[in-house]
Amino acid sequence: MAIIDNYISKNEVANLIGKDITVIDAHGNSIKEYKWAEMTHGTVCTSILAEKFEDANITAVSLWDSHMEISLEEVCSAFQLFEKSNFKCICLSIGIHNWIHLHALYNITQRIVSDGIQIISSGSNDEKITFPAAYPWVLGVKYMPYISGI
Repeated sequence: MAIIDNYISKNEVANLIGKDITVIDAHGNSIKEYKWAEMTHGTVCTSILAEKFEDANITAVSLWDSHMEISLEEVCSAFQLFEKSNFKCICLSIGIHNWIHLHALYNITQRIVSDGIQIISSGSNDEKITFPAAYPWVLGVKYMPYISGI
């Protein structure tokens, strides 16, 4: 299983669930731990998936630290790492709201799904259309407080 998210702390994932995972950047380079370690969104989401799918081989792509913005180029680069791979699933709980220049994300996600890799992506918490979750070939998930379950 591949996970793409914001800053993911390998050490914090290991502390939370007792499992080591591989963490790389959007270009496939190994990431050294930052001097600070905190419970970021990416670390928590990665920990939940790694614990739930305890037998899965997990590679996590950490796109940026917790103080930076989402980069469409980095998201596309992260997806390209898994194109034609043996991974069965790519999960991400981040997305892009801006419709301008989404052509690259459109193309890479379509190619990945046509390779037989499932993409699971979360939608926005503030009711904005979010990509890649909004694409029909992606399994988009969203929590709504007035609906039981996801």
